[in-house]
Amino acid sequence: MNVYDLVRTALYNSSKKIITDNQVIHSHQGGQEPRGTYCAINVLRADKIGMEYNSTYAGYYNDNLEILSRNEYETIVRFMFVGKDAGDLAYHFEAVMDNAASRFHFGTENLAVMRKSEVRRVPEKRDTTWVASFTLDVTFSYAVEITQAIDIIEDVSWNATIN
Repeated sequence: MNVYDLVRTALYNSSKKIITDNQVIHSHQGGQEPRGTYCAINVLRADKIGMEYNSTYAGYYNDNLEILSRNEYETIVRFMFVGKDAGDLAYHFEAVMDNAASRFHFGTENLAVMRKSEVRRVPEKRDTTWVASFTLDVTFSYAVEITQAIDIIEDVSWNATIN
């Protein structure tokens, strides 16, 4: 289990349900830049902030004897909007993040919006042309469930020595 990959996948899946008319990518992948306006997702941090749940008894999960734990992470994510309509897309995304439908999309991926920054305009100069670019930082709470297999104890013995 790789928490970073789980967070990246969860962010992509939920963001694609909100940004339906533009391309969504992960930042720093290399390769060609998408044509038109797009959103790039950049996971800046994924800090473990606690353990919400740790089972005290082994149980059968997926037909195996396992213990279950649930860890909470706080993840800071930078959404970068680039292209001709980047400002419109950035402010639309920032506004709709507060509605119940968007929170539901994030919730289905075990993400909860905790805090968000203001949208920032950060144009980039490429060769001789300025390209519109906007950023929005969002802090999410993210839950990860982990199961660990437990061997069955078949025999217990105890030898007592009294002094």
